[in-house]
This record gives sequence, structure tokens and C-alpha cells, in this order.
Amino acid sequence: MDFISFSCHKSYSNFFFVWLFDLSSSFIKTYFEYIYSEINNSSVMIELINLLCLNIGDLLAGFFVLYTHINSKSKKENSEVRRTSSNQVKLIYNDLSIKKNKYLLILLISILELIGRSTDLFYYIYIDSTRIRDGEISWLISIDILSRIIFSKMILNSRLYNHHILSIILTVIGLCSMSLSAFIAINSYELSRWPYFAFIFVKFIIVPLEDVINKILLTDKFLLPQSLMFMRGLYNLAMLLIIIPTLYFANELKLYFFFNEKEIGYIIQISLMIFFIAFTLLKSFFIMKVIYIFTPQHVAFLNVVFYMLRLLRCRIMTGDKSLIIISDSIFLTIIIFSTLLFNEMIVVKACGLYDNTKDGYLIKEKKELIDTTDSSKFIESEEIDKSQDSFK
Repeated sequence: MDFISFSCHKSYSNFFFVWLFDLSSSFIKTYFEYIYSEINNSSVMIELINLLCLNIGDLLAGFFVLYTHINSKSKKENSEVRRTSSNQVKLIYNDLSIKKNKYLLILLISILELIGRSTDLFYYIYIDSTRIRDGEISWLISIDILSRIIFSKMILNSRLYNHHILSIILTVIGLCSMSLSAFIAINSYELSRWPYFAFIFVKFIIVPLEDVINKILLTDKFLLPQSLMFMRGLYNLAMLLIIIPTLYFANELKLYFFFNEKEIGYIIQISLMIFFIAFTLLKSFFIMKVIYIFTPQHVAFLNVVFYMLRLLRCRIMTGDKSLIIISDSIFLTIIIFSTLLFNEMIVVKACGLYDNTKDGYLIKEKKELIDTTDSSKFIESEEIDKSQDSFK
């Protein structure tokens, strides 16, 4: 028997789409950061535009909702059978527990989503408008992973087995090691901006909590991913219509004409913005599908792969020491392995790590089925022998 086995699922294709649209949207955002770097408070404007585009993307999920509604309605009409019996009683059953607290939970995840999306914006408004290197926050990805495990245990009552515990230990080792490398690589100016890391730390706790509640809404409340996105967009739109004017009239936010012809024309910039909205919409949709089909922990695997690319790009472009680049790569690989192990995408068949996995349960069921079949055959043969002896 192989020591390590890999799990393959056709729905893993959703992972590829998340990475594709995440990478595409990040390239466009980075390009806009370069174009508008000379504008006053460019960081604030870029984060504000990013926040608005994300909200527009959620609202555009309404077209998916409309398509699903029309498609399901036509199927229902085609499959409807007219009943001619006049004395037939029509039974109606409504599970009211499905609707209980549904809209309250949607409001809660909308608030959490808005806070998570606005951490950078409020930091640049109230603390410091100078951007920090993106790669310097990648080491905090372990906080995201651990938060998802803790919230899933507390809210979803998820059980932790041997392979989960090993995964947590590897994640903590990766976090401690990468934290050390990060503080070695961070220069004195970036180290003095410790409040930024506090803002991001909060973000890496809030977003996992939102995803765990999303799992409840998608499974227990039977919401489709596109429906949840659209309703979240409506709630966030209402909150933004209050927050942005308040910041503007309080002189905390200055709005500038975002498009200019410094590098490229207006049409190309608007086109890039449309692509950015489309990519963020599709990215959010496939993340919701991953949560819907799998678990919030699978999103951690998606995030850690992307943050690994960001960290390596940051390290190489800023000329950090080769030793730090190598050590970060090693420990991020360990963290990736830990997420794969936790989600049973990799199964280690040793030291009891295989017993409580899905594959392990299937093997136990097959073995029990074989044993039951063999025992039933043995009992039948004994009964036949007894009946033959009594006949004699």
C-alpha cells in the first residue's frame, strides 16, 4: 500500500478558476497602483475603487440569480404533470427553521465582508497613506488557516482527528518560522508601521469567520452562491451609501478623478476597470462554490498558494537575501502541505493518520460489508446442512 495517496475530485477545477481570476485581478490592480502612484492619497483612492468594484461585482451576481430563476422556472413548467383526480389532497410542508435567522446571518456576513475589504482603506485614511510591500503580510496567512479551524470547530462542530492535529502543528511551525524571516527582511521603516500588521491581523480573523457563516447559509439555509453574493452586495451597498458620504463631508476622504491619460487612454482604463470588476465577480463566485461544495478550510489552501506567489515576487523584486527566499519557500511549502493534509487532499497512510479520513472510512465500510456477507453465507450454509441432516 502506498505511503501517501492523493485525492482527486472533479470539483477541484474550481480551484484553478479562483487562482486564475485572482491573479488576473491582482495584475490589473497593481498596474493601476503604478499609473496613479503620483496622485495625492493614491493609496486611499485605489482602495476605495477596489472596494466599490468588489461591491459592484457582488451586485452583478444578480444576473446569475435571474438566469437561475428563469432556468429553474422553465424546467418546472416542462416537468409539471397535471393531475386529474379531483379528490386528491395537496400536502404542503414548510420547514420554518430554514428561514430562521437567515437574513440576520446575511447582514452579519455583509458587515464582516465590508470590514475585511475596508481594512486597508481605513488604515490609509487614518494612519499612513504610504503603501507597504504586499509580500510582507504573506507570513500572516497562517492566522487565516488557524482561524478557519477554530471557527469551524466552534460553530460547525467540526471534529479534529490525528491528521488534523498534525496539520495544525505544521501550520504553527510554518507561522513561527516565517514570522522570524519576515522580521529579518522588514526594514526599519516598515517595522515602525506595526499598526498596519494589526489591521491585517484582524482581517485574517474576520474573513475566516465570514466564510464559516457562509457555509451555514449555503448548506443549512439552502442559499445558492450567486444568491448569497447578490444579497451581500445589496446590504454592503446600503452601508457604503452611508459611510462614503460621511467620510467625505467629515473631510476624511477626498475624491479625485480616477482616470487620467498619464500612460494609457480613457477607453483602455475603463476597459481594464470593467475586466477588474468581472474578474472579482468570478473570483468571489468560485470561492463561494468551493465553500458550498467543500469547506471553508479549502479556501485556506487557495489563499496560501496565492500568498506564496506574492511573497516570492516581493522577495525577488526587492532583492532580499537568498537565504530568506529559500527559507520562506520551504516553510510555505510546509504550510501548503498542512492544508492539503487537513482537507484530506493528501492522505498519509501511517501512524493512525489514515483511520478517520473519508478514504479510511470507505475501506472500513467495504471490509465490514465483506465480513457481513461472508458471515451471512456461513450461516446460510450451516442452515442448509442442518436441514439436510434433519431430512435424512
